[in-house]
Amino acid sequence: MERGVNMPTKTFENLPEDKKKRIKRAALEKFNEKGYDDTTISDIVKVSGIPRGSFYQYFESKFDVFYMLLVDAQMKKLEYFTEIFESEKIEAPFFDLVMEIFDVALKYLRDYPEYSRLGYWMYHSSAFEVLEIVERFDQEGVKNPLHFLKRDQKRGHIRSDIDVKTLARMLFNLFGRELIDMVEKGASDEELIRFAKKHMDILKRGAEN
Repeated sequence: MERGVNMPTKTFENLPEDKKKRIKRAALEKFNEKGYDDTTISDIVKVSGIPRGSFYQYFESKFDVFYMLLVDAQMKKLEYFTEIFESEKIEAPFFDLVMEIFDVALKYLRDYPEYSRLGYWMYHSSAFEVLEIVERFDQEGVKNPLHFLKRDQKRGHIRSDIDVKTLARMLFNLFGRELIDMVEKGASDEELIRFAKKHMDILKRGAEN
């Protein structure tokens, strides 16, 4: 696999579920307490109660643990969006659904604050291996809005001179990095909804025919 994206070993996968959950909870606790950059393998080993030698039987590096948790968070997040993206609603112009998508994203972050904080530390890490994965996650995350914006542009809902790639990235950042930052700073749901509506009004007025 590419550098920085290894997953747990088969030894870890074969552990009893309760032990895997205990190790994951311990790692998530430390990453959310100290951030990726300042968390050490010793921190994870101490809280999880496993020998240091066992850690290296389960993972090649600290980043492998962090990445495993990010994948868990992404999978849980996808569950929240399935209803929208697999329903007839998705045939509507994308801008008509944006606030509903925003509400779902916010609900996910409120329901799983531990994953919200993990995302916060991901975006605020200066470690090269994390910066690499942020770039990959961003590239993947932009694909969904870009697909629907291109569709709407072909249907005439969005002006032909609009750069939909830039627009898709702006929307992705609104639902990702900016939303997570505001949640971590303690913004209320009302403040977040006002923030989203203000930005969506600007984007919609500038893009739609």
